[in-house]
Amino acid sequence: MQVFVAANVLQVTCASVPQLPRPGEIVLASGTHSEAGGKGLNVALGCRRLGAEVRALLGIGRDTPGDGLVALLRAHGIPGTHVHRLAETSGIEEFVSMVPAKQQQYLNRIMQVHLAVLE
Repeated sequence: MQVFVAANVLQVTCASVPQLPRPGEIVLASGTHSEAGGKGLNVALGCRRLGAEVRALLGIGRDTPGDGLVALLRAHGIPGTHVHRLAETSGIEEFVSMVPAKQQQYLNRIMQVHLAVLE
């Protein structure tokens, strides 16, 4: 099967914090993790993992997140033929705070959603 995806991409950064800040409060993160995401990118990666031959049309920046995206596609066997470096920066960035007590609930919910898609 061949799949062509016109994909949107965003850069997600998660910060581990001891608690969510109250208005005006600053809470220091104990660590961060960044990765590429977005519905179109997730569809492309999911189809590839299921064995499809995937081509993805992407507009990204000439920056570190853009480099990471190209490497991610390559690692999953998706050629960069239709990946275009259109700007200096890759654009959209999401920031998520992860509170340890809530983190497992959040991860469990993500797994439920992904398993439902595969069923």
